[in-house]
Amino acid sequence: MGIVIEESGEQFGPFKHENFFYIEKSKFYDNGAKGLKTVEFVLVDSKKTNLVLVEAKTSAPNVNNPGSVNDVENYILDIERKFYHSLASTVGLVTGRHKDYVAEFPENMKSIKYKDIKIILYLVITSFKEEWLSDWKDLLNRELSGFKRAWNIDEIYVLNTNLAKEMKLIV
Repeated sequence: MGIVIEESGEQFGPFKHENFFYIEKSKFYDNGAKGLKTVEFVLVDSKKTNLVLVEAKTSAPNVNNPGSVNDVENYILDIERKFYHSLASTVGLVTGRHKDYVAEFPENMKSIKYKDIKIILYLVITSFKEEWLSDWKDLLNRELSGFKRAWNIDEIYVLNTNLAKEMKLIV
């Protein structure tokens, strides 16, 4: 089998130990990352061609409700910080900038050619209906365009439980 974790009411996995970094529950996060916000976990595929960051939420504000503008802006800021801090922390760990925590970092993530890897970002909103996803996907890709350009990321994907199951992120 592999590693299975529970986040936002869903079972994510199974993932191979050597490909999986549970950043949110890591010693690095507990001791060395005070003040950082992180995604749930980081994965590398078995071919070491994709680095995947996954943030899971149970809900999100309605992007089409004018009364929730502040909620939407705060939500976007939170998601951006989590992706940014997690990606920067991953690079910091793999380059040895956090020597005390390198041992807990998965082997397959240590040996990646980071200059060649594709970075994939997933926001999984477990309770969402499929018709609500495209509004959030469009909004995040537009609002985080600078972050995407800085890291050469093609797209941010927004999934619900059903799509995450199809992507083999959820059992």
